[in-house]
Amino acid sequence: MRCLLVINLLSTLLRGNGVLLRPVFTKQPGSVVFPLQPGENRREVVFSCEAQGHPPPFYRWKLNDSFIMPRLGSRYSLMGGNLHISQLNKEEDIGIYQCLASNSLGTIVSREASLHIA
Repeated sequence: MRCLLVINLLSTLLRGNGVLLRPVFTKQPGSVVFPLQPGENRREVVFSCEAQGHPPPFYRWKLNDSFIMPRLGSRYSLMGGNLHISQLNKEEDIGIYQCLASNSLGTIVSREASLHIA
């Protein structure tokens, strides 16, 4: 009975009934080894990141401890918390990536995920 009460309470909190919740990761990025084939045009990598919280978190990404600034027309774009990198550039894109999810109650930082281009 006690377990059912705890599950019910968590379910109510996660529905966001006005209760403020710090961000918590539900998906974190994993490392990628991208095989670069000669003549290949499609060179895109996606790092996944997802978090829950109330208010809903917003996302930022770092590459080698520097913030990535996705802009219109940039090779970097955000879809939800997922970072899309198009037209991979071996010199600019290899390194360590981290996702940051923030709301008014705090910021959490994902585990490190590396990108290698073979």
